[in-house]
Amino acid sequence: KTAIDKERLRKTEEWRTMTATVNAAGKVVKERMQALQDEVRAPLTAWEESEEARQNEVNEILTDMRQAVIIQVGVGSDELRERLDRIRGRNLSDETFGPRIHEAVDLRDEAVAALQAAIERIEQEESDRAELQRLREEREQREKEDADRARQEQEARDKEEADRAAAAAEEQRQKDQAAQIEREREE
Repeated sequence: KTAIDKERLRKTEEWRTMTATVNAAGKVVKERMQALQDEVRAPLTAWEESEEARQNEVNEILTDMRQAVIIQVGVGSDELRERLDRIRGRNLSDETFGPRIHEAVDLRDEAVAALQAAIERIEQEESDRAELQRLREEREQREKEDADRARQEQEARDKEEADRAAAAAEEQRQKDQAAQIEREREE
């Protein structure tokens, strides 16, 4: 039994040593192969990274164009003109957009048309608001002038009435005085 156990342990140790040797050699080969793979793949990896950056830029530009036509309430024509200038200033080149150039050109044209229509509409609304404000101010000025004129006319009527009343009172006083004088003379 002891001899069999010793032989089993010796063989097991031998196998372990051989496995460790094979594993060490495999590790060295794997590292060398990985280094070769990285070296050979480096140009492709660089191209993939630049292509991903280009795609991200294209997506950002397209998203910006889509977002530019979304107009919130209260946005002025100046801000829309800035958006329009930004969209018109985009460089839509084949090398940047590649096969998506037609999509980008169509989207830019749609955004420009929508922004121009919105600018016209908002400018019209702004001019309408300005005209309405001017008309309100004119109406308020007329109402103020009418009120001043009515007040002055009322004051003039009140003064005339007071003058008539004073004249009537003076005439009555003079009549009373003349009657008094006549009575005194008769007495």
